[in-house]
Amino acid sequence: MPMLPDFSIVHQWVRELRRDHDERMIAVHFRLPAATVAYVGRYNAPHSRVELREAVPWVREHPMGAEIVVEGPIRRAAIVAIREIPQLVGWTEAPDRTKLPDCVCRACVPSGLPDTYRRVRAYFNRFVDDARRATSAEDAADALRRLDVAAERAGRRLPMERLVPLSRHESAIVRSSCSWLLGYAPSTLAVPVLTSLVRDPDERVVRSAAESITRIVGPRRTLTLIHDAPACARVELANAIVCSRDEAGSVAVLTALLSDADADVRHAARVSLDLFAEP
Repeated sequence: MPMLPDFSIVHQWVRELRRDHDERMIAVHFRLPAATVAYVGRYNAPHSRVELREAVPWVREHPMGAEIVVEGPIRRAAIVAIREIPQLVGWTEAPDRTKLPDCVCRACVPSGLPDTYRRVRAYFNRFVDDARRATSAEDAADALRRLDVAAERAGRRLPMERLVPLSRHESAIVRSSCSWLLGYAPSTLAVPVLTSLVRDPDERVVRSAAESITRIVGPRRTLTLIHDAPACARVELANAIVCSRDEAGSVAVLTALLSDADADVRHAARVSLDLFAEP
């Protein structure tokens, strides 16, 4: 980058260069003749091969994301200074980004980056805000559905308590979405809310809450918590239990459900027991 009066433009690449490595950057100042041939352009666009006397004005007029690529080595005699610089200068990902990222999966936001959980948390808060401001149940539920990956990746490190007011929403589709997401929350927060939702008048909410409770506390305790809930909750337990790591606990719970008063519960328990019996 050429030395321009605006410090933030000159050093705009610092944060982006550090993003995947977290190594401390320094500035190496060197001087080249104006007739030196180089390539100038935006980092993700075609570059022009011009002399530096033309490249520097181009950067001044199109600063964000600009770069000058010099052919050949920089000789020791050209270096005039090596300086420490602030490490939080510039942009990340894109210099002129006008919208927040729409994905926080492991491919788009890899684990181990210095700002991984900050970005996941910002994404989470963004869509919770959208859900709480939504003017229709469909929009609120759509915003909540976008949070599944974020909640799965970092549920115990996110402000999941922000979902609790939405768990009392007048719309069943919103309550159902909330009950699913709370399955990734700490048990002290989620279990009391889910224990209430498992007795919701809407079957979709009941099923979602029952599965979330199973994910959090396992099959044995779930059966204790939902024994007097609607039968569809126990059906969902029998279905979800197949994915439990507690095989002994799962078989014990399914065996108990074979004596349930509801025929649908007994059928679901038998099907799941048959799956456990398969080699």
